[in-house]
Amino acid sequence: MRTNCNSASSAKVELLARHEAEPSRSETATPNPPLFAQVAPRVSAATKSAVPAPAAAQLWAAPSETRGEKLDPKSATYLKAQREGVKLQGRSAPLDSGSLATLATLQRGDDVVIPLLGGEKVTGRINLVQQEANGWVRTGGELTGPRTGSFFLGSSGKKVTGTILLPKEEIAYALGEQPDGRVLMQEVLASEVVCFPMPRPENEPVPAALSLLAEIPPILSSRPAATAVLYLDFDGETVTDPAWNNGNTIVAQPSALSSAQITEVWNRVKEDYWPFNIDVTTDVTR
Repeated sequence: MRTNCNSASSAKVELLARHEAEPSRSETATPNPPLFAQVAPRVSAATKSAVPAPAAAQLWAAPSETRGEKLDPKSATYLKAQREGVKLQGRSAPLDSGSLATLATLQRGDDVVIPLLGGEKVTGRINLVQQEANGWVRTGGELTGPRTGSFFLGSSGKKVTGTILLPKEEIAYALGEQPDGRVLMQEVLASEVVCFPMPRPENEPVPAALSLLAEIPPILSSRPAATAVLYLDFDGETVTDPAWNNGNTIVAQPSALSSAQITEVWNRVKEDYWPFNIDVTTDVTR
């Protein structure tokens, strides 16, 4: 019987080649990780996309030459003066009107720094900027730091007015132009710039939930020819003004009073203002 040496040799060569081509188990095994692996710090998406916030705008240069004593309505000194009928004056200082920021460049959401008296500052955020046809720009917002409250500023480019209200401290800072043309910041009682709520009587009945307007308010007018007008609004109103509610919109609900009740309210207010040439009216067109 004849053996095909060529076939055996080729088979042997094929097996040898396959053995050399296949890596050993030790070569294919996954290597053990190092004992102390280096881990790259995680970077959140917020960190990657974070953009540095713009610096808060300072509304004017810090007042210099502050005069007077700090007004503190809760202090023993103030309470004693009040009992004795003495009105204490707060601090004051002139402002550099040339350093006033251009209010027209401010936008809703802007953070601002408001210098006060004696080196004090408060921070705030703009909620509303209104540009009026007469050239005035009026802006309002809320204080955002530890000292909470609200602020309102107005400027025509030549004149400045404003109020920074700190209700918890019961004080305010009023800005106004003096006869000599200077802008003065004055520390005053909060009750001098805003109406403080009257104390509620004991055992006050809980009012019923507000409902829709019961009746269309009657048109009433105490002095139709007067130029000064006091409007009594009974049918609700939506109001947006920098000086009110931190510059946020107020949606006032209509009253649920009847025509007879509205007339009674009008009569009471009319009697209070009768000595003055003021039209107390329910007519919105006045």
